[in-house]
Amino acid sequence: MQRTICFLGVALIWAALAPLVAAQTENDSDWRNREDHDRGCEVDRGGWDDRDPGRYKPGLLPPGFLHARGSQIVDCHEHPVRIAAVGWASCLGNGIVGWVPDGLNDAPLQTMMNNIAKIGFNTIRIHWADPSVRGALPYTYAPGSTNGNNPQLEGKTSLQVFDAFVQTAGNAGLKIIFDHNANESVCGQQSNGLWFDSGPGSNNTDGNGNPGTVTAAQFQADTVALAARYAGNSTVIGYDLDNEPNPGNGSQTNPINWDGRVSGDTADGGGSPGNPTDIAAMYQTVGNAVEKAAPGVLIVAEGFQDYGSSAPWGDLRYVTDHPLSLNRQDKLVYSIHNYPYAISGWQPDSGLTAVSEWETVWGFVQTQHIVPVWIGEMSDSLDGTGGGGNAESLPAIQAWATDLLNFMNGKQPYGIGPVFSHDQQPMSGDWWSFGIYQGDPDGVLLDSWASPAVKPGQQYFFSQFFFRPDR
Repeated sequence: MQRTICFLGVALIWAALAPLVAAQTENDSDWRNREDHDRGCEVDRGGWDDRDPGRYKPGLLPPGFLHARGSQIVDCHEHPVRIAAVGWASCLGNGIVGWVPDGLNDAPLQTMMNNIAKIGFNTIRIHWADPSVRGALPYTYAPGSTNGNNPQLEGKTSLQVFDAFVQTAGNAGLKIIFDHNANESVCGQQSNGLWFDSGPGSNNTDGNGNPGTVTAAQFQADTVALAARYAGNSTVIGYDLDNEPNPGNGSQTNPINWDGRVSGDTADGGGSPGNPTDIAAMYQTVGNAVEKAAPGVLIVAEGFQDYGSSAPWGDLRYVTDHPLSLNRQDKLVYSIHNYPYAISGWQPDSGLTAVSEWETVWGFVQTQHIVPVWIGEMSDSLDGTGGGGNAESLPAIQAWATDLLNFMNGKQPYGIGPVFSHDQQPMSGDWWSFGIYQGDPDGVLLDSWASPAVKPGQQYFFSQFFFRPDR
């Protein structure tokens, strides 16, 4: 009898709790299986050190896809990670027709990937342009043009070269973030400031002297096609949807805006959301389409650069009242670019005033634990030889780099910026760029594409945002 009463009591308690438990179980299931929740976690070896099971190689990211938890980027086991990327151009010096990574005629691709990991980076941000995806640039290297370094790539299309790029990066334990750089075969910032150059909202040119061929719909189709090509491959962890959007040089018919908010208009009210140059609408529409085509990837959304409103890095003030809303909100990462005056032409670039501006325009998103902010580009030659269009002394540039890295690392220069507990990772970043370029700015490599030797002036700073799992 006593046992019967006991069982009856347990049954009544379970009857009362079952709906709550079931709901919680369902929520947990939804949370852990969000559209193949970051699949590849246990399959892709990624940065795991096979000599020490359960550990990953120093500085490399663990297997699988990533997602956001508050302002932290975490892996599929919810461990905070840090994206320490280096940019790799696809247009600066290959000297051939077709958007393919530079340097392929100077060193074997796998050697360069291995060297990037040796240097300490764990991710590569690589340019792509619409013509390479649409087959408008159908060939790359002619026979013999890679000087024997990558003969397997000769005669391949741009996309086929990207296939090899992704494969060799994965072999080295590296991750890839694709960055849409241009609609046409243009290197650097697209002057019309938009993600398309044809149709409503444009004047049917890219602002760089080329007739426009890419509508907003075509841009979306190209981006989704690229994402679908690498769907399920967790070497590719994200898509930076458009590089350095900005109000342009007057070549477009409507100014770029965020949910109807035009340059300088950060107040709530007014505006016409959903217009052709509404970048927030683009991020949401294209971001959702990319996530559907390639579940698991991060969606990187850059604030549009606006010198006229004291936001040359990318303006994220709009997200306070008009945040982006994705179907997978945990896949959203905001991004800005930060260069010294020597390159950006913006002053001040260090000191109390500069750091205060950073916090006001973009840093608050990280500080207030809203969404992760990724510094998608930063760097300088840092060797006293110039490397920018504006005269600036080496000590002044070093002051910029010191303040920026301290801000990213939670050291709160001048008492401003985010802080990170011992079980959190500081802000992620991307250093521009991999290669032996001389100019604006110099590449990180010392004198050879085939060697991991880097310029010490740059290394002193970029090594400060490397991923240290046991920090």
